[in-house]
Amino acid sequence: MALDQPERIKQLTDTILSLMTPAQRFEHLDRIATEFFGTNRWKTKFSNRYGLSAQAINAWRGNGAPVWAVQAIMDAVSAENARVLIASIEATKRLLSITP
Repeated sequence: MALDQPERIKQLTDTILSLMTPAQRFEHLDRIATEFFGTNRWKTKFSNRYGLSAQAINAWRGNGAPVWAVQAIMDAVSAENARVLIASIEATKRLLSITP
C-alpha cells in the first residue's frame, strides 16, 4: 500500500534529519526555534513546552540536538501554520457571509 502524502513527507523528513550531524540538527533547531518563539532565548520556552531542563538543552550546543527535538519544533511550526490558515479561512468565510 502506498503512503499518503503527509506520511511520505514525515518519512522523508525523518530520513533527512537522521542524515544530519547532531551539530547540524542543533543549528537547524536553533534557527527554527528562534523564529517560532520569536526570540533567540528560545531554550527556556522550549524547555517549558517539552518538559526539559534548560541545562539539558544547553548541552545540545556541544553534543548536538536529537532528532525528536527538531521534529517536535517542526511539528509545532506546522500546527501554528495550520491554525493561522484555518483562522484566515474562517475570517474570509465570515467576511463573505458564506455558511458551511
